[in-house]
Amino acid sequence: DSFFKYCEDLLHYYRDDKRIMHISGFNIMSKNTKVLPFSYSFSAIQACWGWASWKDRWQRYSYSIDFNQKLLLENPYFRNKKRLNYWKYIFTNVTSFNTWDYQWTYTILINKGFCIIPSLNLITNIGFGSDSTHFQNCDTSLYRESYEIEKLIYNDSLKYDWNLISYTDKVVFNIHRTKFTDIIKLIIFSFPKFILKKIGLFNYVKSKYNSIKKINK
Repeated sequence: DSFFKYCEDLLHYYRDDKRIMHISGFNIMSKNTKVLPFSYSFSAIQACWGWASWKDRWQRYSYSIDFNQKLLLENPYFRNKKRLNYWKYIFTNVTSFNTWDYQWTYTILINKGFCIIPSLNLITNIGFGSDSTHFQNCDTSLYRESYEIEKLIYNDSLKYDWNLISYTDKVVFNIHRTKFTDIIKLIIFSFPKFILKKIGLFNYVKSKYNSIKKINK
């Protein structure tokens, strides 16, 4: 199983780089072809289905969250306001959830940490079904086939993989950032209503904007 060798090698390789806080074996994209031939890329958000870390990083963890929005905003991940709104709700209501990993996500974000995500998914979560803790409704939409990494190729370009992050936002957290929404908004507020009505576009454009806005709430 290449997952354990992958973790072992990366734990050794990054043991002195405190910016790296989490090594994941799960990739929601299944295959991230944009970062190949490297064996992994970096995200701001951890994936905890098969993971590893270091004692000194884990010592920063706290099960209770002392929410600090100012610290969060120092992380470039929160340049998108929709992300801030989503995670602010999670972090300020964390006691409502039966979980430990939101707290770890918060710890990584306020420390501007990096999470290693494999270019090929290495983990298959079998915890779906009526006897599972979090997926009793048999929602298998996050199920991914696992693969093997034959040779670990290090990625020394320490920067966030925004393509992966955006995909994770959309598929896992339902956080949508639609540029089309901004274009529609610009049309609505830049053009006089009578012109749009004259050419028969006002109601169409307005309905499109409202529908997208509703989805992105």
